[in-house]
Amino acid sequence: MQLIREEISGVTVIKPAMDFIDGSNARSFRSALSAECHNDSCVIIDLGGVRWVDSGGCGALLAFCKEVRERGGDLKLSGVTGHVRSLFQVVQLHRILDIVNSVNEGVAAFESEAVAS
Repeated sequence: MQLIREEISGVTVIKPAMDFIDGSNARSFRSALSAECHNDSCVIIDLGGVRWVDSGGCGALLAFCKEVRERGGDLKLSGVTGHVRSLFQVVQLHRILDIVNSVNEGVAAFESEAVAS
């Protein structure tokens, strides 16, 4: 499972190098996220290259979000388009996870939250 990691202004940005996150790879995706971001508190997952997510992928994202929040951090999703955005709206994932239009918007949101607190 390949994840591309980048740091921008203290925010960890993860870009999955895959077209889909589903039952066949959700467990390894979740494990890779945990290993890659085990100490990070501000995380953005850039799903711009992901064309399909199913319930297994949603579960992996929610489990990782819980992990990050338990250590006092937060998770945002960016680059969500097409079928993935439609699914997230149907399952109302946007009520649990912040979904931003771009990585830069997510970084700015984390910076605003830091200033406000």
